[in-house]
Amino acid sequence: MRVATVIVVLLALALPAHAAAPPSAEAVRARGLLEIGDVDAARRCAEPLAVGVAPDALALEVLGRIARREGRTDDAVRLLEAAVAADPTSSDAHVHLGGAYVDKLRSVSLLRRLSWARKLRAAVDEAVGLDPTNCKARRALAEFYLEAPPVVGGSPERARSEAAAFRDRCQAHGYLAFALAAQTTGDLPAAEAAAVTALVADPARGEGFALLGWIERLRGVDPEAPPTGAVGSLLEAAPAWHRALHAAGRSGALPGPNIEVAEAKLRASIRRERVAASKARAHWALGLAHQIRGDSDAAWRELTAALALEPSMDLAVRGRDSLAAASEAVASPP
Repeated sequence: MRVATVIVVLLALALPAHAAAPPSAEAVRARGLLEIGDVDAARRCAEPLAVGVAPDALALEVLGRIARREGRTDDAVRLLEAAVAADPTSSDAHVHLGGAYVDKLRSVSLLRRLSWARKLRAAVDEAVGLDPTNCKARRALAEFYLEAPPVVGGSPERARSEAAAFRDRCQAHGYLAFALAAQTTGDLPAAEAAAVTALVADPARGEGFALLGWIERLRGVDPEAPPTGAVGSLLEAAPAWHRALHAAGRSGALPGPNIEVAEAKLRASIRRERVAASKARAHWALGLAHQIRGDSDAAWRELTAALALEPSMDLAVRGRDSLAAASEAVASPP
């Protein structure tokens, strides 16, 4: 009897301390809906799964990502911490939790930033530790080094080194992270080359076009000058929306290469601005930022707000036309 008891105890010790249940098919569907920008449908699909004594970890993650998109930072932190608690082995959940910590870090007082920076570092370190091949996790770590204060390990040079270590394997994520680090350290030729490489690997990445425009702005390129070389070739083959993102980066309409920071600045500008034309332009730029992140519904709302203020704003009209065409293409595949 004692031998059997010892065997049972040893087997229990050999098992993982927390074996999360696999995500349900509905939670996987909710994630897919979120990835294509159907936020409301993703929410409806995920909410029933995120309650009770054993909520679905992936459903909590989806709801946390939606809260981030909607600027509900405290809700995002709560939901994504719950997602990580429900499945501590998920590298992706730790990546998104790190993103929520970034949002919180930007909203708290200077005295509280250090504690949130340490939480952020722990989340991205855990994400990479759980899956060193996770390109999103590696990019999150590089961007942590780029934005964090030196006291918790932040360093643009370290960000560039981290991005260089995984850029060839991760292509779009790796080269975009390298481009951000290179432009921060002032190496604009390397930043532009990396952004171009990222877009060759994945031409659908709107953030890459906005970043290219921003780099050209830093280089002093005339916003009205026609793009040339590799950038010109990419833009020639790009849809109208991506050309608009490039133009927004060039003109400074998107305030900076980091889309999340740009969104926060644009929201503040909308609250502060009193001139209708300037407020409309901020709504238009925020629509671009939402489109980069794949939230078509939010992009449509911002473009509609821009047109309510400036009904003849051609940029907003073309933006909504582009969104409508993309929606019809998804609804009626060939």
